Amino acid sequence: LDLLLGVVLVASPVFGFPSCSFDGRIAFYRFCNLTQVPQVLNTTERLLLSFNYIRTVTVSSFPFLEQLQLLELGNQYTP
Repeated sequence: LDLLLGVVLVASPVFGFPSCSFDGRIAFYRFCNLTQVPQVLNTTERLLLSFNYIRTVTVSSFPFLEQLQLLELGNQYTP
């Protein structure tokens, strides 16, 4: 599973998912050095936030995300 995840993360820019991008439905913020959850539109369906420096996540971190189907926090680089 770790190998598969690694392949997906390395290949994602090749498949049209550059880091730190948002297309209105998919917010792809892996490896973006974020320290907090970014503001995204309420049309966001997938919010991918792995491999950042986000320490705290609360209900107010995700206001009005009624369309959200997938939230990926994954590994965060925090002490």
